[in-house]
Amino acid sequence: MELAPGAHPAPDIDRAAVAEFLATTQLFGGVDAEALRAFADAFTLHRLPGGGTFEKEGLEPDCLYVVRRGRVEVQFTDVDGGVIRFVPGRAKFFGELNLLAAEPSLVHVKAVRDSELLRVGQSALREVATRFPDALWSITQSVVARMGALVRGETERSSRVTNLAVIPVSA
Repeated sequence: MELAPGAHPAPDIDRAAVAEFLATTQLFGGVDAEALRAFADAFTLHRLPGGGTFEKEGLEPDCLYVVRRGRVEVQFTDVDGGVIRFVPGRAKFFGELNLLAAEPSLVHVKAVRDSELLRVGQSALREVATRFPDALWSITQSVVARMGALVRGETERSSRVTNLAVIPVSA
């Protein structure tokens, strides 16, 4: 994977800690321990400093990303040409549609703060899912639930104010 400026792969990763973390996510929470360990082996870790970006060219078109630490802003264009922004934080995922689509839909990812992203490619995910078909079923249910929530308007489709500033009204 060619990394965007400022993004750094982290080759040394505690696979047991990754498996424990994946178990806390909506996407992998229903997967059994043996499959989680196999998925943990398939992920790579990438560090992205606050303000750093992955541009379209820096993203793998067929990968799923899980935010391990930090927060990123994801922006893409929907089928109607509208720009959709969302800000996944810890344990949230994005890029799942890239695994299924013929062309990548993900356009731009910017780290809101220093972030660590777990990345797994389609071929690695497919290899693990072949060995653990029940895990694939659980992951698919999570993706479909998220898509359903999006269609029903229950999932935030655009970034919202997430900070509060208290300032005095007088000197």
